[in-house]
Amino acid sequence: MDARPWDVRTVKRCDAPTCRKFVPVGRLMCPTHWYRVSADTRARVWNAWRAIGEKLQGADPDKLQVYLAAVDRAKMEAAA
Repeated sequence: MDARPWDVRTVKRCDAPTCRKFVPVGRLMCPTHWYRVSADTRARVWNAWRAIGEKLQGADPDKLQVYLAAVDRAKMEAAA
């Protein structure tokens, strides 16, 4: 069965506060909000995501905490 763009298994809402755009599962934010985030914070999110093995379940708790802190920072910057 082909996945459709609106299928809940393939898309989710952008994680930026108040954004109503959909993004592919595996992306944090829509491009508009992602590029509002500083390059340094984007790099922290990306590096932390790779450090936890690109999955939340079963991730090392310390590495997961670093990832979640980077995501929180990105959300703050995207909302500014």
